[in-house]
Amino acid sequence: YRVKWSQNTAMGTLIGVLEKDIENGDTADGEDNDRDTYIIGLVTKAGDVKVMPLIAYKDSNSSTTTDLDLIKGILAVTGEVAGLGFEAEGVVIDYDYSQDTVADATVYGIYGNIWANLDALKIGVLGAYGNWDTDAGIGYTFGDDFACGGAYLMGDSVMLGPAAAAEIDMTAVTLFALYADYKVNDKLSIGGYFGYAVSNQDDGSLYDDSDMYELSGDITYMITPNLKYAINAGTAQVEYGDTTPDPDRSIKLAHTLTFSF
Repeated sequence: YRVKWSQNTAMGTLIGVLEKDIENGDTADGEDNDRDTYIIGLVTKAGDVKVMPLIAYKDSNSSTTTDLDLIKGILAVTGEVAGLGFEAEGVVIDYDYSQDTVADATVYGIYGNIWANLDALKIGVLGAYGNWDTDAGIGYTFGDDFACGGAYLMGDSVMLGPAAAAEIDMTAVTLFALYADYKVNDKLSIGGYFGYAVSNQDDGSLYDDSDMYELSGDITYMITPNLKYAINAGTAQVEYGDTTPDPDRSIKLAHTLTFSF
């Protein structure tokens, strides 16, 4: 189950969440082997800047596997200053295991995106960084839904997340990207994206010192206010850090017709 509570205060909106992720209790101890998550966050503003801090605690108890206490802190900001729009987020995750045989870990990631709207042209630059904990042998993972600031392949066809079968996955990366969108007229717009990512892994695997890049673009035409047609094209290349042969270049071309209600 999941219970959410929110309250408007003088500082902003205060949010609390209690979530029962796994229910494994028995008749002797109803909370034994459960996994519970507690979250508290705030949505507030400092001038034209929205500030959103959050902290989460996860208590994972198990009599047969490793017990884990996980603490996650998040600070996100978004707004506009001096004509420039921006969004940024920082995340720190601490893993504290009860067993001495499992190494504790601390991983963190940061993301920033700045853009300018110059009449019909929007141009932006973004960066992201995820660390690698050498002692624990794990890195910060941006997640499968991280779109790399508008990338067409990175974060989708070419993953930036935990390794999975038949996928090209990197974790603990440093990412830099440039993008632009130009509105030709009320119906037609074009966009372009270039991104480069290098892995921060330090484990001697094929992803140690690997890198990849993407170049992509799109054309969108509004047939009606509710119906749009888009053509997307992109290419991406991964270069492994060891002697493993690099995979073939990824090429993706698609067109979509989207109706919105």
